Amino acid sequence: MKPRYRSLIEFTVKPGDEQSFLEAFRAAGMLTRPNSIEGYVDAELVRNGRTFAVFGWWETEEAYARWQTVAQQEAPPDALKALADAIETTRRGRLFELVSHD
Repeated sequence: MKPRYRSLIEFTVKPGDEQSFLEAFRAAGMLTRPNSIEGYVDAELVRNGRTFAVFGWWETEEAYARWQTVAQQEAPPDALKALADAIETTRRGRLFELVSHD
């Protein structure tokens, strides 16, 4: 099945905490733990200066909703704390439906 949905979440990291954010993000398994969610396809982390964004591909809205319910529950607490310490602001995750794929 071709993924019909894309998710986007953005983080602005505190000045000088970019490397700490990256290490905590990896330690929290934010790009690997979704593999356990049926309907998850892939995700990537990108950045522009202190702004980091995660783009995800999902087969269904329900798959993304399942990930949202467990994303922080099952992450290592110390990694989540390190993430929180490095983040200045977060723009809540949003889901978009693919309407054209030419």
